[in-house]
Amino acid sequence: MLTSRDADARTHRARRRLFQGQITKDEYAQLLADLRAVYEALEEALRCHAADRHVAAIHFPAELDRVPSLQQDLQFLGATVRQPTGAAAEYAAHLKGLSPLRLIAHAYVRYLGDLSGGQQLAQRVRKALNLPGSSGTQFYEFPAIADLKAFKDLFRRRLDSLDLPDEDIFVVTSEAVKAFRLNTAIFEAIDRLASA
Repeated sequence: MLTSRDADARTHRARRRLFQGQITKDEYAQLLADLRAVYEALEEALRCHAADRHVAAIHFPAELDRVPSLQQDLQFLGATVRQPTGAAAEYAAHLKGLSPLRLIAHAYVRYLGDLSGGQQLAQRVRKALNLPGSSGTQFYEFPAIADLKAFKDLFRRRLDSLDLPDEDIFVVTSEAVKAFRLNTAIFEAIDRLASA
């Protein structure tokens, strides 16, 4: 059985390829297409449940929505029609129909991960692919957020303010582990592309 520790190690191997500038334009375009599928499902689900108190606490569409920037990046790379891998399609399907409580785990994992490491990853991708400015890496830009650290702190405070009972904390934590596993599967799919 895959543990969260194993998932972290696999994600680190896949991300290490990206951080070391060993990603090709084709692999990067696939990653963006995969992320587009995930964010389309996540952001649609968050909009559908925006009135729920769990989602309302951490729903910041103006600041966080990623689908438009992913579309821009794919357009720049000439890859707007690229289809997601099976791993990304599975992740997107998983997000559809989740309860608001479970959705907040995915919002936490995806958005805070992008806010925390995305800028470093964007620099590596730009260098590896010789991209001009931020063209092709808009996904990692958050122009509506002036202070990333302050925003991440706000997001965490809003999550903590839900004051969830223990059984709900278990649900969110378990779903966050699932989110890490689903994200890991995407990076593994990108690694398989590199090996093909």
